[in-house]
This record gives sequence, C-alpha cells and structure tokens, in this order.
Amino acid sequence: MRSARGDYTVVVGCGLLDRITTAVRGESDLVPGSVATDATVGRLYGRTIADRLELDLVELPSGEPA
Repeated sequence: MRSARGDYTVVVGCGLLDRITTAVRGESDLVPGSVATDATVGRLYGRTIADRLELDLVELPSGEPA
C-alpha cells in the first residue's frame, strides 16, 4: 500500500485470525512494530492479534483519518 507517509504491507484474507502469526511473519518485507486498529475492530480482535504477535496495540477512534 502506498501513502504519503510511506509504503506499507497490508495482509488480507479469509481465516487470518487463526493463522495470524504465520501470515504476518511470512511476509518477508513486513516487520510490524505494533497492531493498529479502530475502536470497533479493536474490541473484537485487537487484543487477540496483538498478543499472538507479541506487539503493542494502538487503538484509534473510529473514523480517524488515515
């Protein structure tokens, strides 16, 4: 993905929550520093993903500009 602040990798797919560690670490150019999510998705999946990846969780308010 390209943005004004630099390029970054986005991983999208079915069943990723069950294999999040393998999916994220399998991306050779992806070295995550934190898990960023909005408040809605964060309540559902944020802590689970952050814990599995052993990363900090950054929760942004819903509707926060990218």
